[in-house]
Amino acid sequence: MCFNMAKFLMISILFSCLNLHLFANPVTLKIQDFGAIANDDKDDTKAFEAAFRKMASHKNKACTLVLEKGIYNLENQKNKPNLFELQNLRNISLEGHESILMMNGFFGLFYFNQCINVHISGITIDMESLPFTCGKVISNGFDYFDLEVHSQQSARDGMALQAVTFYDTIHQSVGNQKVDYYQEKEPQRTSVLQASGLLRFFVKNPWGVPKQGNNLIVRHEIYGNDAFYFDQCKNTIITDVQIYAAPGMGIVGNTSENFTIKRVKIIPKPGSGRWMSTTADAMHFENCRGSIVIEYCGFKAMGDDAVNTHSYFMKVKQQVGNNQLVLENGRIPDLRLLSFNPGDTLAVGSDTNPLIVSRKVKVIGVKMDSATKTVVLTTEKFDAPIKAGQIVWSTSLTPSLTVKNCVITGNRARGILAQTSNVIIDSNQFIRCSGSAIHVSCDASYWWEGPGVKNVRITHNTIDSCNYGVGSTEATIDIYAEFAGKNAGEGVHQNISIENNLFRNNEGYAIHCGSATDVHIGKNKFFGQAHGAVLIDKSDQVTIDSNIWKKDLVKKREVGMDNKIIISNNEGF
Repeated sequence: MCFNMAKFLMISILFSCLNLHLFANPVTLKIQDFGAIANDDKDDTKAFEAAFRKMASHKNKACTLVLEKGIYNLENQKNKPNLFELQNLRNISLEGHESILMMNGFFGLFYFNQCINVHISGITIDMESLPFTCGKVISNGFDYFDLEVHSQQSARDGMALQAVTFYDTIHQSVGNQKVDYYQEKEPQRTSVLQASGLLRFFVKNPWGVPKQGNNLIVRHEIYGNDAFYFDQCKNTIITDVQIYAAPGMGIVGNTSENFTIKRVKIIPKPGSGRWMSTTADAMHFENCRGSIVIEYCGFKAMGDDAVNTHSYFMKVKQQVGNNQLVLENGRIPDLRLLSFNPGDTLAVGSDTNPLIVSRKVKVIGVKMDSATKTVVLTTEKFDAPIKAGQIVWSTSLTPSLTVKNCVITGNRARGILAQTSNVIIDSNQFIRCSGSAIHVSCDASYWWEGPGVKNVRITHNTIDSCNYGVGSTEATIDIYAEFAGKNAGEGVHQNISIENNLFRNNEGYAIHCGSATDVHIGKNKFFGQAHGAVLIDKSDQVTIDSNIWKKDLVKKREVGMDNKIIISNNEGF
């Protein structure tokens, strides 16, 4: 026993010494040493590429690239999908000092692949030519409309129309129309300059022609060109960063582990008069692990959700023997395959409710087959056959999510989509999100995103004037699960607490409690809700107490006689 302990201590000391040796004497690089001079109006792309190559050469040392204050111009002359692709790096930092990276063109900026311990701080992302055009419709025809471009934007020939979103100039947020117009990213007629400040845009479907007088945001690029994309990365920290514009999402994590994001602003450039920041989500995390912490951040005027965290449901295509499964994506032909690892736990849905676990098996081996768009899993032996068509998912791809002290305002669609477990949403402000403020959801109908969530705390938030337009649902906090286009039934979501929140002037219900078990709704204040405070739908063990509301507090829909719903000690009705 003593010998083993001594051996263990010796090995620990050796590893500690090895790490001290490997990462001693950290390296600091300065971008000006590679030829990038702030504010000189020259293309700095090659200097950054040289600096990143130098960082990669310091494989066994922590390395920091320092940017001086000022503007650095970046151009994608090689027409790459991502301007900077950084792979297999460890312990690197990008340290800005009020440093602005000015993108000239529509492209992804940073793509990190299999990197560990990345820290980004003190930089601002902006664009010289914006991926959207704002203005007012002054005339229209069968398949076109003429847009008087906002005074602080230039009217540009040859711009594609990928989507039209209505805008409310009074409230400085997305308009109250329930739908907006999308058209595919295929060859199409681009914008034509009619006169100074006047552009003609063409639409493929006549129903997409907006009315005269409408204020619009025309998005030219929406998805695929993100400011920061992290693929198979671990331990990422982003602090004191601003993203004023991006032709896609702001921060994306895919198949990655552990994010800490603090004091990040994804907003239009202050004083610019712009109506949009990113053309898609501010932050999007899929198939991730570990933890995601987002604190003291600001989100404004994005083209989609502020934060979305989820993995995917899949379907069994075939069982092979007694320990192999061939899986396919439920949303064909959209191929999104779960990233399983050996040691992960595979959950198999039940026959009565496919979104609730009936049994679990341990994953031993994984093979991705891109030709057939399937995943082949080798697992522990099955105790019973698993039928083709059964829904499965990984319980290992459910990172904890914490969003605290953030402000989300004026964006298209939802505030936070929490499609994971162990969630804390605390002390945030949601103001004029056109969709619901908070989604606790999963579905095996359209997106096939999930799974069902457990252990959610939604506390001390203010939700004001949300759920009025695109992305609106039955409630500003919408808890639901969907299978085959219908409510999946109780028990999909478990252990949810919604307490001490302020709801004010929102459309629909304040809270929709659907497909859930063990829910507490307490000490909330409801003012000016269009439909009511709480809608209970196929849920059980729901307690509603100590809330303040001036009308009927609760409406029940498809709640069985055996379901336990306790309503007590509420005020104002």
